[in-house]
Amino acid sequence: MAKFKVKYPTRRRLQRAIMQVIQREELVDSYTMKDSIRISAVEGDNNEMIITINAIYYYMFQDLGAIGAGRGRNINLRPHNITEKAFRTNQGKKFLEEVVQAYMDFVTNNPKFNILDLANLQVTPKMIIEYNLFGDPSDEWNDVFRSNKAVAIQWDEA
Repeated sequence: MAKFKVKYPTRRRLQRAIMQVIQREELVDSYTMKDSIRISAVEGDNNEMIITINAIYYYMFQDLGAIGAGRGRNINLRPHNITEKAFRTNQGKKFLEEVVQAYMDFVTNNPKFNILDLANLQVTPKMIIEYNLFGDPSDEWNDVFRSNKAVAIQWDEA
């Protein structure tokens, strides 16, 4: 059974877009976070795409923000929405266009999908972000975490 997957050159577009946002937001102290970014997988089925971002463990907190206690003090880290901003860059838009086109090609050429599935197919599948984090010395955050909000895709109307 064939499974939808996105090829490396397309995934690299999103990787570069995220790295550019990190640079622009001046989140580059030692360049560790920027250099750690890799898009390891973009897979999908049934109008849902899962994008896996491999990154140093604190990328998720910079992206989504963090509120809570940590090591005896309160932490309130505002979200920088790095991934969301990356999707709005030219590279991010090209990534989305290529992913959606590849997905449409996949489902129309796959015998698994019948005519009713194709009739219900959405042109903008739901994009879910997974963070595959590493590098936490305490090992608490070295794992895969799924974002609880889907990425909103907005197409420019020409």
